[in-house]
Amino acid sequence: MKSLFPVSLFMAEFKRRWSLMKAYPAQEIAEVIVLAVFFYMLFLGAKFMAGPTANFGERLDAIVVGYVVWLLMISTYSGIATALYNESVSGTVEQLMMSPHRLTRILFARTMADVAFSLGVTFIVATLIMLLTGSRLIVSPLMAIPILGVILASTGLGFIVGSLVFVFKQVRTVQMVLQFTLLFSVMVPIETWPKAAGLAGSLLPVSPGAASLRILLVNGQFDVFFAVLAIANGLLYLAAGTWLFRKMEARAKQRGMVGHY
Repeated sequence: MKSLFPVSLFMAEFKRRWSLMKAYPAQEIAEVIVLAVFFYMLFLGAKFMAGPTANFGERLDAIVVGYVVWLLMISTYSGIATALYNESVSGTVEQLMMSPHRLTRILFARTMADVAFSLGVTFIVATLIMLLTGSRLIVSPLMAIPILGVILASTGLGFIVGSLVFVFKQVRTVQMVLQFTLLFSVMVPIETWPKAAGLAGSLLPVSPGAASLRILLVNGQFDVFFAVLAIANGLLYLAAGTWLFRKMEARAKQRGMVGHY
């Protein structure tokens, strides 16, 4: 992991992200409000359909966890493709490739810097949702393990989608479709499936991380099996994503497609 994550590069990207947040604070505030209100409107709609006596109980807590994980995943995986597209449009992607660091390292460090801020936004959104809906999640420091798995898998997905930018350039439609498709991967309750089925379901991106968080934050139990699967899932998708990204990067260089958009 050291070769992929130089600390000095992360600090540079972190300062860049901090400068952007200070320059556009209204955007950050609006994002928190919109994400929280969006879920609350869905909650009110579901409560209306179920009737005034409906009591969602632990199901509401599980849905809140899934929604929060989905937000973190979307903010993580979409950053790489968006950054690469913007660099291509502005004509600066070639400058990034001439850097002493590989392009995958730069984008990985940028993603981790964005994640540092996304975690804060996600925590605030989760707090607002709990206040609005009455959901009560059991916060534990052990949740850092499945969250790490979620971040690694989401970054791997980001590299996979980012690799398409080298070939197709315009991938925003793919991003939009994929982010709603991945909602199934987050919400599917593989922790309730039989052992063999749960193991097969853990191949879905982010799925074991979401399952581990549901078990921990809703039931207050730390499941070692799903925690290990969450990390393994994250490393698998990160390795696959960086490998595909570097293949597509080399292909784009050979065909002279890097600077085109």
